[in-house]
Amino acid sequence: MARSFLVTREDRFALPAAALWELVGNTEQVNRLIGLPKVDFGPAQESAEGLFRPATARKLGLTLAWREYAFDFVRERSHSTLRVYQR
Repeated sequence: MARSFLVTREDRFALPAAALWELVGNTEQVNRLIGLPKVDFGPAQESAEGLFRPATARKLGLTLAWREYAFDFVRERSHSTLRVYQR
């Protein structure tokens, strides 16, 4: 039987908001800088939780698959997303 769990992370940084946003606002760039593999996205779909795109990535012979829901962000203030991993 599949288990579910929630992982939440919140960080605060001693930088001006505009400077921090330039570093983390481009998530594709951040993913490359920290060594995450290329992500392949499928077409948008809808579920009870909302609109999502199925996503997959491979690294070290493992395939990860998840639902990537829309980002929620306020420029220079907050950034969040929901990923529901399936494997």
